[in-house]
Amino acid sequence: MLPPLKNVGGKRWLAPKLSRLVNETKPTKVLEPFAGGLAFSLHFEFEHVIANDTNSPLIGFYKNLINGLRYDHNKFSTCPEFYGSTRERMNYLLKNNLFDTTECSELYYYFNKMAHSGLWRLNSSGEFNVWIGKCYKQVAKAYNFPEFRNVAKQWRFENKSFENLCFKEADLNFVDPPYYKNFVGYSSDGFKWEQQISLLDILEDSEKPTIYCNSFEPQIIHECKKRGFSTYRTYRSGSINSNASKREAVPELIAFRNFGGNRKFASLVKGIENA
Repeated sequence: MLPPLKNVGGKRWLAPKLSRLVNETKPTKVLEPFAGGLAFSLHFEFEHVIANDTNSPLIGFYKNLINGLRYDHNKFSTCPEFYGSTRERMNYLLKNNLFDTTECSELYYYFNKMAHSGLWRLNSSGEFNVWIGKCYKQVAKAYNFPEFRNVAKQWRFENKSFENLCFKEADLNFVDPPYYKNFVGYSSDGFKWEQQISLLDILEDSEKPTIYCNSFEPQIIHECKKRGFSTYRTYRSGSINSNASKREAVPELIAFRNFGGNRKFASLVKGIENA
């Protein structure tokens, strides 16, 4: 199924390319430590998923969605003044840690559909600061809510740092962290180089099949190879530029580990080449 949320940097474009590898692996439980829009797990409709993210309103949204969240688009508006006052209300909820409330989840969905490019970005004070998109003529309706509840009814949603997860619990780890030298403004703290290295160290120790994505940067490629990853280049279309004609194909890193010896990933995954 398609995700109910937009997600900048999401892997909706990549998931179909991984079908042969995933079908051969046949995981019974999947871990996504950086859940985002969950396009990968929703594409394959796995029975058991551990979906984690440090974005508290996002996880609150998923939990409320499973529990029957309703969203009435008629309560909202495309008016910039309405958007601004609603953003102030959202920041009040964030400041008071009211992430799990249905109100916060409704507003999170509204901003996901109405903010510029669907961005969720917090400033250094922890406030949501993205302005309204210019191209939206009407408020989006609820999308795939019942379908999500059906697919994810046995999924587990966590709101932790990746350091506090057990990467040995699942049969497959799909790891899509904030990209190195790329957009990392999803939280007020960002995602530092030290965290990139700590994450790779944990993945090296997990001994579980792992699919890892990141920006196509020599430093990251080098660190992956040091830890025994098979590294490849793939391409996605640019998705943030406001000018659609400038959204050119962008190289990305995709790396694999613990799938067994001598795997020829280029024949198992469409559109990748050695890095």
